[in-house]
Amino acid sequence: MAINLVARCSECYGTVDLDIEAEDEEITCPVCGHSVPNFDADDFDRISFHQERTHKATIFSGAAFGGSIVLFLIFLKFSEAAEPNQGIVMVAGLLTVAAVIASMVFGWKASAEDIVAEI
Repeated sequence: MAINLVARCSECYGTVDLDIEAEDEEITCPVCGHSVPNFDADDFDRISFHQERTHKATIFSGAAFGGSIVLFLIFLKFSEAAEPNQGIVMVAGLLTVAAVIASMVFGWKASAEDIVAEI
């Protein structure tokens, strides 16, 4: 599995996005051609795990936000009735707020850290 990270070259000081495979022997700067040895297996696995966790948090954040929209529409539908059922309205409102908070938490986890490598 490839990892994608931002790399800053120590020779030309350029910042580039790189896709690095575990099988690559060297990481090469596409701007100036400077190269360094690839990450060892433990570091590569650690970065890959971090990126998978970030990707999952992004998916959960989007799903929670979508759920909050649906719950808010349900809240609006039941609260505009001639005689609204207070229990359903309250539950829908609370679930909407909980889904928005979950979306924010997962979004924060998805964007909290960015890995920058120096090559």
